[in-house]
Amino acid sequence: MTTVLSSFATVADLAGRLGVATPATTSTLYTQMTAALSDASDELRGVIGQAISAGSSTVTVRATPGGYVRLPAVPATAITSVLDDGVAVDYWRQVDSATLLVPSYYGRTLTITYSHGWTVVPGELVKWTCVLAAASLAAAQSGNLGLSGGLSSVGVDDGRVTWATNSGEQGGGVTIPERVALRLRATYGAPAITVEHR
Repeated sequence: MTTVLSSFATVADLAGRLGVATPATTSTLYTQMTAALSDASDELRGVIGQAISAGSSTVTVRATPGGYVRLPAVPATAITSVLDDGVAVDYWRQVDSATLLVPSYYGRTLTITYSHGWTVVPGELVKWTCVLAAASLAAAQSGNLGLSGGLSSVGVDDGRVTWATNSGEQGGGVTIPERVALRLRATYGAPAITVEHR
């Protein structure tokens, strides 16, 4: 089964930032904008390393020294159950948005069911989705998809994307600056856990 994740921004969000009327849902431009927003959202998910959208998961994870359990999708908003070989574990504590503390379970494989993600997409991700989608649409109109020459920059609100003009690996493409990627990972990605060895 394939899970289809919704885009971080809507066609209306993109049209508003570009200062144009929202196209009719039956138009080619609407289809292009929808695809560009979907691609941009996937790009951001890849950069961040998280789905972001709200959902629930059942995962099997091993407790580290001290009984820490790292949850793969964050932020964890509610823990439904913690099981050890099918038996409920009653004594656990949520340390932060990505970590549980399950004392005395070091090395044990636990099955955890929990809810995670944002019910409302953070505004910063809506903005960067629109920036990437606008850049993608502009690159497609220029005929080169930003891979070699042509488009040099695209601005939406206070976001800007600039591409290198040479070809090959340094040719750019539709992506965000590395400094922005680092900040998004730090803000929305899964935090690292620190394990104390005694």
